[in-house]
Amino acid sequence: MRNTANLSETATVLTYLQCSIEASPIPEPFKSAVATLPSTALLVLKTAQLDKKRYQALTELAVYIATLTETIVRPLLNKPPEDVDESMAIQVEAFHREMENVLDHMETLGSRPLFSRMFKKTDDVLTISGFSGRIQKIITIFQLETNVALRVQVNDLRREMRDMVTAVQPLSASASRIFGMAAESTRGSQPLLSQQISETPRPMRSLPPIPAPQPEQTSPSGDSVLPITTIQEMFPDIDPTLLSAIADHTLAAADLHKLARPSNREHNYDADQEDAHGAARSKSGRGLGTKTYPNLSSILEPHTTYFAILIRTVPQSQAGILGAATMQYINDIRSLSEEYEWYAVLQYHFAFFRRRRQEMCDEAEFGRWAFRDEELMSRYLSGHPKSTPQRRSPSGNAPRGGAAHGGRNSTDSVTKRGSVTRSVKGGNRNAGGEVCRVYSIGSCPQCKNEKMKGCPTCQKRHSLPVEPAEEHEVVLM
Repeated sequence: MRNTANLSETATVLTYLQCSIEASPIPEPFKSAVATLPSTALLVLKTAQLDKKRYQALTELAVYIATLTETIVRPLLNKPPEDVDESMAIQVEAFHREMENVLDHMETLGSRPLFSRMFKKTDDVLTISGFSGRIQKIITIFQLETNVALRVQVNDLRREMRDMVTAVQPLSASASRIFGMAAESTRGSQPLLSQQISETPRPMRSLPPIPAPQPEQTSPSGDSVLPITTIQEMFPDIDPTLLSAIADHTLAAADLHKLARPSNREHNYDADQEDAHGAARSKSGRGLGTKTYPNLSSILEPHTTYFAILIRTVPQSQAGILGAATMQYINDIRSLSEEYEWYAVLQYHFAFFRRRRQEMCDEAEFGRWAFRDEELMSRYLSGHPKSTPQRRSPSGNAPRGGAAHGGRNSTDSVTKRGSVTRSVKGGNRNAGGEVCRVYSIGSCPQCKNEKMKGCPTCQKRHSLPVEPAEEHEVVLM
C-alpha cells in the first residue's frame, strides 16, 4: 500500500476497507473509531484532486493514512472479536499520538519546537520512516496556499481529521478495557459493554461516507493521464477546444498563435478562412507568415504554452522524455534563427511541427522533438543563410557585389582608395548601390564619396522615402 502510485488504486483499497469495516462483526466503539480512517483518507484524495500542482504531498498523506488503516483493520477482519489482543490497542494508541502531532503542527503552521518533537520515539508500533519529511511538505503547501476554495477544503480536512482523532482518543485512553469488553460482549455480556461505553469521556461517531474520487484516465498503453477537466482548471484562459485538440494531437500549426497572450495575438486572423489543405489565411487571402510571426519571440511564447499543456496530457511515463525533448527543440529553433533567414526558419518550424504532431498521434512517439530533421532543413533552410556583412573598405564603402545593379551601359572601375564604383546613366553609385543619404535631405551639394546622388530605382534626384520592410509568407498546415 505504501508504494501505491495510482490514485484510483488507492481509492479502491480505501473503499474496500470502508465497506469491510461496516460489514464486519467488530464491536462498538472500535468499529466507529476505525471507520473514520478510510473516510479521512478518501477526503484527502478528494482534496488532492483540486490542485494537481500540489497533489503529490496530499496523496502521500492519503497513502499514509491508508497504510495505518490496513495495519489496524486487516488483522481484525481476519479474527473473531474475542481474539483481538492488546497489541491492537497499542497500535491505535500510537496512531492517535501521531495524528495529534500532525494536526497540532498543521494548526501552528511551522512551529519549529513542535516539529522537532514529532516522531522522536522509536518504540511506536506505527513509526514510518520519513513521515516527518512528508508532513513538512504538506505544511509548506498550507503556508503558501492562496486559493480560497482549496483553503476551505483544507480547513474541512483539518476539522474532519480532528473529529477522527476525537473518536479514537477514548479508545486509546482505555484501550485495554475496551478490548477486554469486546471479548466479553461476544459471550453475551452486552450490558457490561454499554456501561463501559457510557463511561468514555467523549461520544464516538463515524464520519459520513465520502465517495471515492474519480479514477484517472488511462492512455492506450495503460499509463495514467490527467483528465481534460483538470487541465482546463490549470489553463483557464485557453479555449477548451484548443486544449482538447492538443490532447488529441490534432491542433493545426496555424492555430498555435491562439495560445499567445491576448495582447500578442494576430488581429488580422480570421479563423473561418482556411484553404482546402487546412492552411490558415489572413483576411487579405495571403498565407500567415512573418507578419503574424515577425520574430523568434512570437513563436516561442505560444509554443512554450503548447508544450506546457502537451506535457500534462501525455502518459506519465512519457512526460519526462517529452519535457527534455521540447527544451532541446526550443534551443535548436533559437540556434537556427541565428544562422538562417527568419522566413525560412518559420517554414522549417511549422513543417517540423506537423511531422512531430503526426508521430505523437499515430505512433505515441514523443522523443523526436529533440532531433533536427535533416530532410526539412535541406528543403527549407538550404540556400537561405543569413547574409554576413562584409568588411568595409577604407573609403567607408561596402563592396557588396555590384553585379546585381549592373546593366548593359554600366562599367566598373577601381578608385585610388580601392573602392569599386560603377558609372550608371543618370548618376554615380558604388558597387553596393549605396545612396548618399546626406544628399537626399539637401545637405550635400557636392560630395566626393562616390555615393549615388538620387533614387536607386529611377535615378532621379529626389528625397528618398522610408521603404517598408518586406513581408514573407509561410503557408501553415
